[in-house]
Amino acid sequence: MELPNTPHSTAPIGNDASANVSVSSGGRTPEFHFEPRNHVDLAENLGLIDFSRSAKLSGSGFWLHFGLSARLQRALSNWMLDLQTREHGYTEVYPPALVRGSALVGTGQLPKFADDQYRIEGEDLWLIPTAEVPLTNVYADEIVAEEALPLKFAALTPLFSARGRRRRDRNARPFAGAPVRQGRAGKDYESRDRLRRARGNR
Repeated sequence: MELPNTPHSTAPIGNDASANVSVSSGGRTPEFHFEPRNHVDLAENLGLIDFSRSAKLSGSGFWLHFGLSARLQRALSNWMLDLQTREHGYTEVYPPALVRGSALVGTGQLPKFADDQYRIEGEDLWLIPTAEVPLTNVYADEIVAEEALPLKFAALTPLFSARGRRRRDRNARPFAGAPVRQGRAGKDYESRDRLRRARGNR
């Protein structure tokens, strides 16, 4: 379980994102006759996201949405769940936000990413970093009849992970680029059509 994945032979070697190689691109790059503002400035100026008060509440790495921005979060979540359940045959699931360590082992977060997970001290209960964790483990340690496959689940859950916050701490200006994983964020996840066997609960 401690063995890492073997990188593909074509993967570039580098210390940070500057070593990434563009494989393909599409669409048209817009040209502006002015200096465009980034999403942080736009959101703050429009009163959609308040970063300073979010930091007051929770520290760095969290967003406090207001008005249309909060409404957009809710609308996108409803749209995703409705699309998957009404048009693509998924069953909506509302799973727990706390799971046993065995569930995180089954999806590969443990033991490698233990430092990125939030855990209740003194208990084998961990906050989920993605809805994939509880969904993948719904049938852990069970044998599912072939005729019952595929099992297709869709869920919207909170996302608890320290990985994105650590990544931003290494950046010169947090939030200056595209949004990355936050300490707590909404996460939409669709289960694989193919049931993945996970390590069972202990």
